[in-house]
Amino acid sequence: HAAAMHGLPHEGWIEFPAIAADRAERWFSLRMRCLKDGEGAVYGVLCVMRNIDEKRRLEDRLFAAAMTDPLTGLTNRRAFIAMLQHVVDAGIGGSLALFDIDYFRAINMQHGQAAGDEVLVAMADLLRAMMRSRDIISRIGGESFAVLLPRTTLEEARDICQPVIATLSEISRIEGFCHPPITASAGAARIGDSLDTALRKAEQALFFAKVTGRDRLEIDCEQRFPWARASLAA
Repeated sequence: HAAAMHGLPHEGWIEFPAIAADRAERWFSLRMRCLKDGEGAVYGVLCVMRNIDEKRRLEDRLFAAAMTDPLTGLTNRRAFIAMLQHVVDAGIGGSLALFDIDYFRAINMQHGQAAGDEVLVAMADLLRAMMRSRDIISRIGGESFAVLLPRTTLEEARDICQPVIATLSEISRIEGFCHPPITASAGAARIGDSLDTALRKAEQALFFAKVTGRDRLEIDCEQRFPWARASLAA
């Protein structure tokens, strides 16, 4: 308003929330320009305001559709990459864990896609239940899930992620309780100053969890196996 009163140009609309007469929050957009008399002196401001609730709701639905996995309700790979990049850029630090459901293709082939979908939803629900409120869970494709654990050391990440693997394994051993049986493999790595490095180390850890027997958690294999990076790169 002050800028308009001084005759300064402003392009575009300003969007803001406000409390309406019914005490509900509404979204509006506002545009202002100065009014000048015949001699060019500013004597007032013309304001045009409009309700944009419907526009905001549509934008929210489009955003949710673009960033959410429709089956599990978790954020998708696109959102996960954006959030991981933010953690890296902001220097927040922490750990990254990747989970893969073991033998998921076999589950789909033997029991059908509907059963496979139920397994994915069950895995998503278990992660929601066992992770901390500040951890960010995403389904990043197929049978794969990722968890961002901000400001969390690898040792703390191990203590948080291992119970997920153990719980799945215990449930699968209870006859008739879980059909088809579900186990998962996981890999965790520290989030440093590079998105690609964090992902590569977590993927390597997951790879070693699978090749060493599955149904287990592996932590940053480069610390334990210095040859891992060159071996996987080859």
